[in-house]
Amino acid sequence: MIRPPIPAAEFDRAEMLSMEKETLGTYLSSHPLTEVGPALRARVDCGIAQLASKPDGAWVTVGGIVVDCKKIRTKSGNQMMFATLDDVEGQVEMLVFKADQAESAAVIEPDAIVLVRGRLDHKDRGETKLVVQEAQRFEPDEAEIAKAAKLTPAAGAAATPSGPFEVPIDLKRWSDELCDELKAVLEHHKGDSEVHLVVGERRFKVGEGYRVKPSGMLRTELDHLLAAAPLAA
Repeated sequence: MIRPPIPAAEFDRAEMLSMEKETLGTYLSSHPLTEVGPALRARVDCGIAQLASKPDGAWVTVGGIVVDCKKIRTKSGNQMMFATLDDVEGQVEMLVFKADQAESAAVIEPDAIVLVRGRLDHKDRGETKLVVQEAQRFEPDEAEIAKAAKLTPAAGAAATPSGPFEVPIDLKRWSDELCDELKAVLEHHKGDSEVHLVVGERRFKVGEGYRVKPSGMLRTELDHLLAAAPLAA
């Protein structure tokens, strides 16, 4: 049996990551944001994990990689796009109205690294969504990447937490059982960041024994836990 020759040239990094995602459903060798992450963070207002604590209707600029998107046709005949933006520490669903006319819809596509400016919407069942006003591809040059890297702690160095990890709480769902489950989740993500419970305009600092390492997985687990909690009788 004749086997095809193995290409002598290696795939470039972007092509390799794309192949991994398509074949395995995830990134194996590295994450697309690993190299450009520091430069991306220098261009945004906050991380996606902090959006839940921002006021409803606030305008923000965030960035990350688009992990999925889809379009639907509304009753009015216009297209509407739903997409998920991920910055490793959190995810947010983005909405693009009149996607068949909006320039931002052409920018937002799977695996694209983008900067997005939009308005926050907390009204839908307590979930945070970002109504997109504008979007652009994030394609920093080598100088911008190098400059941002110099301001980022070296690998293995102890990074200073950028701020408390905020958990929005709906008092209508609060119970002793939810409190115990919340503690269990936090204990599985131990780190250096303080945890603050955000109840309306008030904040409550959680004990030192429940400091966490912020991540997209932690935010996903908490969102699921808080959304599934039954309303108090």
